[in-house]
Amino acid sequence: SVDGVDVRTVGLKRLRSSLAVIPQDPVQIGGIVREAVDPSNSHSDSEVLRALERVGLAPGGGGRGVQMDLELKEGGANISTGQ
Repeated sequence: SVDGVDVRTVGLKRLRSSLAVIPQDPVQIGGIVREAVDPSNSHSDSEVLRALERVGLAPGGGGRGVQMDLELKEGGANISTGQ
């Protein structure tokens, strides 16, 4: 069970869309920032931008900001670990 819910009673699609794995080691996902933030493309650009704003990574965020269309290079070569 997860948070008191028997996961055997939840449909696979709903279960997969409701869980997230947060690695303890920094891991960089390939593609563009927008895809890394919302891999299922279930949120609008404005929602993704608000999420980036909440964590201080929106464009113009004091030098830490990233563009949603920034292509993430292999191994995160073009972003810092904190980003």
